[in-house]
Amino acid sequence: MTCCGRARAQLSVGKLAGGLQRSAQPSRTVLYEYVGLTAMTVKGPSSGASYRFAAPGAKLQIDLRDAPSLAALPNLRRL
Repeated sequence: MTCCGRARAQLSVGKLAGGLQRSAQPSRTVLYEYVGLTAMTVKGPSSGASYRFAAPGAKLQIDLRDAPSLAALPNLRRL
């Protein structure tokens, strides 16, 4: 005989896991390159993320929500 309680518990765990997978969305980012002469750190106004460009030529994935503000900076170039 099988225990219906165990099957029910497994079913509810499966639903929970499936629900988490469906609600997770891939992050949307854009690539920026630093073309300045030294290092630069920028805080994204929308996401609050801190972006550290350690040296000239450094490339970072930037949250799409921060992209318009960072595009206004003279030493950053969207790739």
